[in-house]
Amino acid sequence: SCRMDVIALISGGKDSFFNILHCIKNGHRIIALANLHPPGPSSSIAPEATTYIPSQDLNNPITISTHTEKDELDSFMYQTVGHNLLPYFATALNLPLYRAPIVGGSVNQDLAYKVEKEDETEDLYRLLSYILTHHPTAKAVSTGAILSTYQRTRVESVCTRLDLTSLSYLWNRPQHELLDEMASVGLDARIVKVAAIGLDADGWLWKNVTDANTRRKLGMLKAKWGVHIAGEGGEYETIVVQGPGWRTRVVVDKDAPGAAEVVLGEGNSGVAHLKIRQARWEKVGDGKQEAQKEWVRNLNTHVNGKTSLEAHMATSSGWTLPLTHSRCTEEIMINNISAPSSLLSSSSIQEEIGFVMKRLSEVLKIYDVPFSRITATVLLLRSMADFPLVNSGYSKHFTEPNPPSRVCVGIGDAMPEGCNILMHVIADTDGQRKGLHIQGRSYWAPANIGPYSQAISVAGLVHISGQIPLAPATMELPTLDVIPMITGDEALDRLKFETVLALQHAWRVARA
Repeated sequence: SCRMDVIALISGGKDSFFNILHCIKNGHRIIALANLHPPGPSSSIAPEATTYIPSQDLNNPITISTHTEKDELDSFMYQTVGHNLLPYFATALNLPLYRAPIVGGSVNQDLAYKVEKEDETEDLYRLLSYILTHHPTAKAVSTGAILSTYQRTRVESVCTRLDLTSLSYLWNRPQHELLDEMASVGLDARIVKVAAIGLDADGWLWKNVTDANTRRKLGMLKAKWGVHIAGEGGEYETIVVQGPGWRTRVVVDKDAPGAAEVVLGEGNSGVAHLKIRQARWEKVGDGKQEAQKEWVRNLNTHVNGKTSLEAHMATSSGWTLPLTHSRCTEEIMINNISAPSSLLSSSSIQEEIGFVMKRLSEVLKIYDVPFSRITATVLLLRSMADFPLVNSGYSKHFTEPNPPSRVCVGIGDAMPEGCNILMHVIADTDGQRKGLHIQGRSYWAPANIGPYSQAISVAGLVHISGQIPLAPATMELPTLDVIPMITGDEALDRLKFETVLALQHAWRVARA
């Protein structure tokens, strides 16, 4: 697979650190850490960040002030409880840490993010832009999102603008599996905030969430109250104090006078968090740095990261079909959009897709519908070799969040004579629209790599994009060594494997 240098977004919580391990497991290298924290009294928008360089004298810990005026920020995007411990993590992982204040707010609260200058998402854009000036080899960002579409779409927006790949290997993973895996690698993640029924401050704050007894109790709360056992419903937040590859651990003497304070939420909300005032580091073993590949030697994942390849073929008679369009209640169907034969003899493929999109635009105007209301497209090509140029012309018309789902198939000589592109479109005029537009790599299903959504839902009808059996984690086609040889016929076994994998992708997209 293609190895990338990665900037790891860390909140201090278990998910962001665990995703780091999966980035390494998939052949990538972590080169820097990034964190956003609550603003100080004089924080303002600035291009620079505070940089923490790892200490190399582990026997003489540098005292880091953990005092902060504000340790809990009402942010839709970022975890901030325990953020004052983050400076210790540069030395623990022997990686530079870049931090910047959160000066924006939750201006755009839609799931699909459009750039808002004053939104807190833009703080992340500025921080990563700054880090890239110091680490220009970085090509990807690690993020620990599991179920939060709100967080995922914003990280992906920033990554797209900075030409970075989002690596979200925990996305849509079963939460009990993740906690089991975290326990297996020795991740020590302490609960620093509780906000759910059954999670009282006295009994839960500073518990190690990967401890077997803690996981068992969380399982009981899930069965009784529907609690998300990994805290994905906001039930609790954690701070990691030790993990694989750490040269030092973070030590908090919680019960020592003045070391920590339990801060209760307003009224009887049941919300509480631990305000940490004193902490230190301790050397782990001899403190020697391990190669990153050694950090994941005990990482046993429930996920099968094997890969595959797609083969959908369409057949059709060879006649030329006229363009048709019709409306049924709120749904508009436009079929057989193509360029006229008079254009094709002397035009390029770019001109052909340009005419196809122009013709589509003319029909949409009849119904007073913009491109943003298209829910699904089927794009048929004579040759898939034309796809890059066709895709370039196509993508110019879909700039809004959650573009339509798309099925693209090369059909060869089944295409009507003289025609290289044939498009079919479904649009809606007034339905409530929901989109699944996941751009980060994960183990779940292939990342979105073009101007389409994995699925668009309108009025209960879900349109799913075509699925290619790529390995989601690497976005590569399968090799023979991962394909089980059952029949002894290499071609047949490959076909079976790839078909099942593509169907699995479609099934997961449908369930999401």
